[in-house]
Amino acid sequence: MISWLILLLLIGLAACRDSKDGFDEFLSIKPLQDGRVDTAFNFTISDQDISPHSHLFPLPLVNLLTSPELDIDELHLSLSAGRWDYDKWHYPTFPQLGSSGAEVWVSHKSDRSQEKWNRVVHRISGLFCASLSTSDNTNHLLLDDKTWTYAQISSQLPCTENLTPFIALLPCKSAAGLGQLLNPHKIFDADYHSLALSMFNQGSGARLEIKVEAVFNPARVDQQRQYSTKAMFDRTVKQKCELADSSMVYFGLPPPPGEELNQDVWVVLPEDHEGEVKDGTIELDLMTTSKQLGLALIWPFQETFIYPRYTTKPPIQIRRDQIAGPVEETFTMKITIENTQDEDAQVSYLQSIPWQVKPWLHTFRIYGDSSSDSTSFKHNQAKADKEPYSLQVNTTLAPHSETIIECIYQRQFLKYTDYAPDIHRGIDIPPGFIRFEADNMTKVAYTTPMLVDLATPDFSMPYNVIIITSTVVALFFGSVYNILVRDFQLIPKKESKSD
Repeated sequence: MISWLILLLLIGLAACRDSKDGFDEFLSIKPLQDGRVDTAFNFTISDQDISPHSHLFPLPLVNLLTSPELDIDELHLSLSAGRWDYDKWHYPTFPQLGSSGAEVWVSHKSDRSQEKWNRVVHRISGLFCASLSTSDNTNHLLLDDKTWTYAQISSQLPCTENLTPFIALLPCKSAAGLGQLLNPHKIFDADYHSLALSMFNQGSGARLEIKVEAVFNPARVDQQRQYSTKAMFDRTVKQKCELADSSMVYFGLPPPPGEELNQDVWVVLPEDHEGEVKDGTIELDLMTTSKQLGLALIWPFQETFIYPRYTTKPPIQIRRDQIAGPVEETFTMKITIENTQDEDAQVSYLQSIPWQVKPWLHTFRIYGDSSSDSTSFKHNQAKADKEPYSLQVNTTLAPHSETIIECIYQRQFLKYTDYAPDIHRGIDIPPGFIRFEADNMTKVAYTTPMLVDLATPDFSMPYNVIIITSTVVALFFGSVYNILVRDFQLIPKKESKSD
């Protein structure tokens, strides 16, 4: 009897292992031009037949993908804090990162609906402890495709309570593998950090991608550029994740130093790191290495890091500026897209504006060195308390040229019931972004968020009136009540007896 139980157990374990699922992870570390270090984690879980009994695929996400009420085909969620400096850092390792705040993309198998969107947003808000429920119909976009919905919430920044659910989705959690390096004290201390999740429904199967990217500044503390995995994460990989099919570390190396610049000479420690150098990158396989992860890059002849005066520009740059308008309640939004390449570039720009800010469409113009024949744009007018204004521009940029998109916007006067609780802070305009092809990949570049002041009434006036009125009524009522209730009587004066 016992032998039969053991046989059944072995068959069950073999069936679990032979199921069409897999888990891969990698960590990319590369130095940036200004002395900072870009670190990017990627965890991929795939399953060709997801079910509540899936071996590796997280059960909460299985319920999301298989729910007929949600009807999810693809879902992308990112939570970011900080500003990605495209001028010095170029583009993130993962194209969908680089924004600031929360960003949600949802594609449904059939036509979208407001009810589906609300259900999806509330479910992922609960799973990842994020306040995404503020993404109602007033701040999300319905794209041309009838299945895609997009929303951006600039005020929702990631914190420790958001990272914990991401780690809980990993097969080995933070006990083994690269998940051991996800130290919240270090990641949230970085100049820029982002958490992202992507889910793809693939018929009966599915794929999950979890990404964490952070930019560290080693020179911030002691003006030294040198860095190591131990110093950045304050942890090391003590044991590999046995459930992983692959676990790789890509340790990028700086350009070779010049012959006469001793201060640019760098050294990788330890020298016996067991990694393989390919195209300026050390590739280290954690599944086969016999040592703990402890790579370091030092500059032995450089006492103090000197920030470079000039840096190379990325192929496509974008920035968004706010300029004072012709009258006090207006402002001009100026978007500048620059092509630094030697060839044409096709770009697509998308942005949304809250309905509280009204565009003057007769002032909208596109000028510069772009081709007018290949430029097209589309406006979707905002509806008060229902939909935001959206702008989509498709154009072709000439080599080494700038294209400028301008429009004047008016800050609307609202009813006092339409103001948000923190309206004195201003209203957030989400980042706009461009998509383009570069290096045989689809790249995305975001603008910075924008804060716009609205004309606000004196919200303290009603409280002042109530306080003054209550004080007057209390004094008047007290005097009248005293007169009505008190009984006045004459008290005869007693004559004093004379001696």
